[in-house]
Amino acid sequence: MKEVSKGVKGTLSIGSVKTCFSYIPQRMRTFRVKYPDIRFKLMEGDTFRLTEGLINREIELAIVRLPINGKQFSSINLPPEDFVLVTPKDWDIPDSIEFKQIKEYPLLLLHRVSGQGTYELIVDECLRHGFDPTIVCECPDAAMILSLVKEGVGATIMPRTTSKSFSTQGIKIVELIDCVVQSEAALIWLEERYLSKGAVKFLETFSEGMPSYP
Repeated sequence: MKEVSKGVKGTLSIGSVKTCFSYIPQRMRTFRVKYPDIRFKLMEGDTFRLTEGLINREIELAIVRLPINGKQFSSINLPPEDFVLVTPKDWDIPDSIEFKQIKEYPLLLLHRVSGQGTYELIVDECLRHGFDPTIVCECPDAAMILSLVKEGVGATIMPRTTSKSFSTQGIKIVELIDCVVQSEAALIWLEERYLSKGAVKFLETFSEGMPSYP
């Protein structure tokens, strides 16, 4: 009741996987103009870490890549994204290729600490196209993966916006002509948890027609 009477204020704790962080900055800027008494606390981690953060009440909201384990979460689904191939800049490769051509390249793939996600989607898509991928590294951190790509260790497959969330210097983004799988993300929270007024108002920004990316 005290919170309602004093308006929207306090600290809003939000988690985000690094590959979905593009959803947050513009919303934070607009939200702070409307609710200047709100402070933000941000947590970064993979989907497994962030769902644990919600369960342990470390954060109120989280933007994660699907799928997630457990039925205790409510969610707002975000637009699905195409996957792209990201290669070192100096590789001799066209701007678009068929998925089966990935067979020729060593891959560095995002892999969750626990549970299934992008890694399994990509491996299954490779198998659907008739080949076992050559995976030379797996890692939960997109920035580390892209650093290795820039050094020429291999190529990676990731959601389109992920590749654009970091510097594109030293890398090339290649379209995948016939990749049928997409990356899905969602804003989630504990279904039975009381949400602060700030959290409720922040949820509303995902249904007000605000652009998804800056």
